[in-house]
Amino acid sequence: MKIGVIPLGTGNDLARVLNLYKPFINKGLLFLVRSLIMASAQPLDVWKVNGKFALANYFSSGIDARIAHDFNKARSQGEISGRSVLANKLHYVKRFFTDRHYFLSKGSVTIINPEGLSKNYNVSGYRTVIIGNIPSFASGANPFLNSKMSDQLLEVVFVPNLFAFLGAILLGNIPIIGFLYKTYFLKSIKAKSILLELNPSEFHQLDGEDLTQKLGSKISIEYGMQVQILSLR
Repeated sequence: MKIGVIPLGTGNDLARVLNLYKPFINKGLLFLVRSLIMASAQPLDVWKVNGKFALANYFSSGIDARIAHDFNKARSQGEISGRSVLANKLHYVKRFFTDRHYFLSKGSVTIINPEGLSKNYNVSGYRTVIIGNIPSFASGANPFLNSKMSDQLLEVVFVPNLFAFLGAILLGNIPIIGFLYKTYFLKSIKAKSILLELNPSEFHQLDGEDLTQKLGSKISIEYGMQVQILSLR
């Protein structure tokens, strides 16, 4: 079975990677559906979070998840309509300035690398931990180096401060500058599986959805399966 994506969300990161977002924005839904009917498929890894949630795009804990949590709260309370992509993004910017002082409390991340070796990282005081399956995050940013969506590996980025967080969002897609920044300043670590041990009240997001207080203090991320997803590349 092959899966097609219609980019009706706010970030549309998977649709961007599959080259579906611009055709939808520029030429409309009918054009995209007709194109998907004739499109070829490519494999996409799908991961398991605590054995019950599916991860296709990314997972994060920290300031960006706090922003997503506050955004979803404001939308549920009717402060924003949720129908305008521009209005949603402007509200995200507003939430960034409000939540800019947020950081992770005491916690650690254990990574199993491609060779099967385990290493533990202390993330206490860090701004966020970003875990990516695809080379797109937060509406098209790319903080990951050499991310592939079908290699059965995740990219883990530890963001220590606000400067590094802004760099992850703003610099990753800039030719040469983005490559140098991600090579020497904001390095990605490849992982076969991950265990996060964080404060149970920490903020989390999965593919842009708020999972705060739904995961507990220990969060495992393991490979699940591959699916075939339609792409216009």
